[in-house]
Amino acid sequence: IGTIYVDPIETFIEAVVEFNFDPNLTSVTLQSTESVVYSKVRQFFESNLGLFGSIFRRSNLLTTVDQLEESVINSSVAIKVQQRFEPILNQSLSYEINFPVTLQAPDDIIETVTSSTFRFNNKVCLIKNKLNSKKLVITDTLGNVEVDNLGQYDPDRGKVELNGFIPESITSGQTYIKLSVTPRDQSVIKPLRNYILLLDTDASFASGKVDRQTVDVTL
Repeated sequence: IGTIYVDPIETFIEAVVEFNFDPNLTSVTLQSTESVVYSKVRQFFESNLGLFGSIFRRSNLLTTVDQLEESVINSSVAIKVQQRFEPILNQSLSYEINFPVTLQAPDDIIETVTSSTFRFNNKVCLIKNKLNSKKLVITDTLGNVEVDNLGQYDPDRGKVELNGFIPESITSGQTYIKLSVTPRDQSVIKPLRNYILLLDTDASFASGKVDRQTVDVTL
């Protein structure tokens, strides 16, 4: 029996927390509470994830948020899973990006697969799947299709395949493109083998809306 050392594969979680906020139950503002909730989300990931075998459970995160302050009520969180890949610029190449989860099936309203932006055909563009389809396309930021068939994604195998991808540059100034997907099950992200889960702090945030629980009734 031999030992093989492999590098960890970093998988990022995008967490968008929404909650109702009752200003009658606190002396702080909604904006301050959003900042506190987001800080708690970051602390949750730092304390519970980032190691081999760590499992993300949405219920645990929501419990942490709900217990934060009495004024924070009815919290929810939308989860996306993100992998990053470094394309070779100005060359037509194929890429296979694997996720440690199964992916949501095609939907007729919301795309399952989206990417960060890059330059293509002298335009700022992104990758996404066509609505109600596994086929991937390149569009500009206005939604105009630049490439009608870039590849496809496989929901059951958690795989995204790009064929003949030729980015000119990456608009973020980074060397990588973020590829974000909606997992089939947002409640539990259980990575296998050498995957570790981290929080993408740029794509995650907390947003609240005022919801006064007291009701005045006039007779």
